[in-house]
Amino acid sequence: MKTPLKIFWLHPRLREYRKPFFSLMNSDYRITFFFQQSSEVEHDFHALVSRRNRSAQFVPWTMSWKDLHSLRAQIRESDVVISSFIGNCYTYLSLALARVYRKPFIVWEEWMELNHSKLRYAVREAIRKRLLPLADCIYTLGPRQESLYRDLGYPPERIFRANEYPGHVFSSVAPSPCEWNIRADGQVVLYLGRLIEVKGVDYLIRAFPAVVRRHDQAVLVIVGEGPEQRRLKTLAAELDLRNVHFLGSIQDVGQRAFLYRQARVVVVPSVATSSRSDPGPLVTLEALSAGTPVVISEAVGNAHHIKNRVSGYIVPQKNPAALANAICTCLSGQVGTRREILDEFARIPGFAFQKQKMDEAIAKALANRQ
Repeated sequence: MKTPLKIFWLHPRLREYRKPFFSLMNSDYRITFFFQQSSEVEHDFHALVSRRNRSAQFVPWTMSWKDLHSLRAQIRESDVVISSFIGNCYTYLSLALARVYRKPFIVWEEWMELNHSKLRYAVREAIRKRLLPLADCIYTLGPRQESLYRDLGYPPERIFRANEYPGHVFSSVAPSPCEWNIRADGQVVLYLGRLIEVKGVDYLIRAFPAVVRRHDQAVLVIVGEGPEQRRLKTLAAELDLRNVHFLGSIQDVGQRAFLYRQARVVVVPSVATSSRSDPGPLVTLEALSAGTPVVISEAVGNAHHIKNRVSGYIVPQKNPAALANAICTCLSGQVGTRREILDEFARIPGFAFQKQKMDEAIAKALANRQ
């Protein structure tokens, strides 16, 4: 029997929705994971955790000597190295070590960063462009990232694109009611995600007065936390919106299933900022997996999963009027049935497809080293 390849895989943090993909990979390869941060997710992977137990990002002086020793030892003994996120000092150091030990190296890019005006971003971009050709393959989870690397001149035949997939299919998850106390009469508009600038929640709040004028029972439920929370609450108060409710973060799977069932429409209003875009928020696919329509900004990397007038609507970014019109269209029932939306979701490839594309990237990377 042929001995499975030994893979050293750096990843920021294990999350529940990644487990099915990692488990599939772990069944065919001998993988040692290196997580920059610890996680409460239970697993049986062979894994190391950074001594710093935090994301180093682009600050290499925060890495411990023990981490450096672990990276060197693991890369030297591995057949293939995979590192998630190229704008990360762990990736840069691992890429350098992989070249020293002549190991195939695959970059998995999830976030999508754009042009930057600040000097520190310019330096990072210059380093990225210089080191990128040294990677044997790029593995991405959306067409936006693929386009980004093509534009940087990376050979298309060495880019392997899969797609995100939710850790739970919410149409089959038993709903567990959360503390609700909201009377909405079937007119719930749901946002679920972090409250940060790139998510564009302020445009959704600005759109809501127009929604209420046409649907006076409509309620906007905002689930999530983040640095923008206070500003967004202030904005809702300034617009005199009494039907906007902030519920904080909800991670319980059953409660999230409840929210998706209650919602008439889920809104993903992300925008492209001066520093980044939103390449593939998982909430898009989670909502579809529950049979709930999605109104999504064209700036979102996985907007292509939405079929207009069936599973939702794609609207221009930073456009409250367009958001309001699309939301009202969904509230009026001018969208596909739950069954039709679930049929659309069923066409989206799952974890087996992610593994297939990573298998192809590994084979290509090995061939590049021969």
